[in-house]
Amino acid sequence: MTTKTATRMPASAGGTLRQWCRTLPIAVIAIGGVASAAPDEAEPSLDAAARELAIYEKTLEDALTAQGPYSPALAETYQGFGHYLQQLGRHQDALAVLRKARHVARINQGIHGASQIPVLQAMIRSLRATGQLTATTTTYQELVWVIDKGLPAGDLQRVPALRDAAHWLFAASRLDAEEHRLAHLLAAQDLIGQAETLAEQQPIDVQTRAALLRDRALLHFHVLRERDTRHRAPQMPPGYRFVGDAPHTGVQTLPASASAAHELLDARIALLERERPAGHAALRHARLERADWALMFGDLEAATAAYRAWLSEATTADRESLAIPQPLPMPRDDRGPNIRIRVDISADGRPQNVELLDVGPFTDSSDHHRMLQTVRETRFRPAFLEGQAVASTGTLITFPLAD
Repeated sequence: MTTKTATRMPASAGGTLRQWCRTLPIAVIAIGGVASAAPDEAEPSLDAAARELAIYEKTLEDALTAQGPYSPALAETYQGFGHYLQQLGRHQDALAVLRKARHVARINQGIHGASQIPVLQAMIRSLRATGQLTATTTTYQELVWVIDKGLPAGDLQRVPALRDAAHWLFAASRLDAEEHRLAHLLAAQDLIGQAETLAEQQPIDVQTRAALLRDRALLHFHVLRERDTRHRAPQMPPGYRFVGDAPHTGVQTLPASASAAHELLDARIALLERERPAGHAALRHARLERADWALMFGDLEAATAAYRAWLSEATTADRESLAIPQPLPMPRDDRGPNIRIRVDISADGRPQNVELLDVGPFTDSSDHHRMLQTVRETRFRPAFLEGQAVASTGTLITFPLAD
């Protein structure tokens, strides 16, 4: 996996912000071809974005002058400036500012300080946006470490953070070299296990508990499929610091995976049935995914029967949602990383003639090869017409690299 180097701030926080800005690619920052200036030099012709950026510059410059380079408040100012640069799409520059925010936070709160958490999460957004895969994985590992050391043991902030890190590691398993896939999946499985243990010890909402059951089923399937396919223990990627406690010996087979995954999905449905009205959208979706998983495991007869049963009770909108094929399991959200593909899907959900249309920030040809391989290995929910699965050609799909 390729890591791009971000522009760093000067080691010294002294001097004016404008001097610092001249060391960055944004120079005397230009937006839409118009260079920004400090507010006292601004001209009426400057657009609103340039004026707002000049305000951020002046605020940070004043903070440096008045409070010194390591004031606790300065970390928040750097962080706000970093968020604004992200909004402008200047992610490399945002990373330089956010690293400075983290440095100041660590000086004031120590290396375990929880104030680093939102800064690390912001850094991850820019790393993901620019396709820096290895750096993203490393920063997630740093985030998990700070959460472990900096938050109380029972703090429920841990749960969404652990899930987010696990979802990224699942994405990394799809984009990294084949020999590293299992290591990423085992690490993700371990993080979900930690999140579930915490959820069992603390009162937590039904939606999160149901999502954790789905996460476990998803990772159980992929870990065992990867072991079944590769027949080997995981090879750790270079610089990989996460050490999971999952067993690394033996090869389990798909039948065992199917049984365990189905039990988890049935537990998810039972949980939602106890807590939700019969027609609740979350419960309907869980039942549809139960049919999806039968197809993922290759049981076409059971999947077809389950889809028909679901369609017999579905709303009009639900039925319309089955008119277009979708990769299985369904994506959780659209935060990415996602790619756009054109693909033919058979009536039994197998992809053919895959074409990459938009690969986002991923420019390395080896990444593209792995994307194509991932799509070809994925089972799809086929399109349905009048209750019957049908083949489709040239379908445009947003394909999630993280489910």
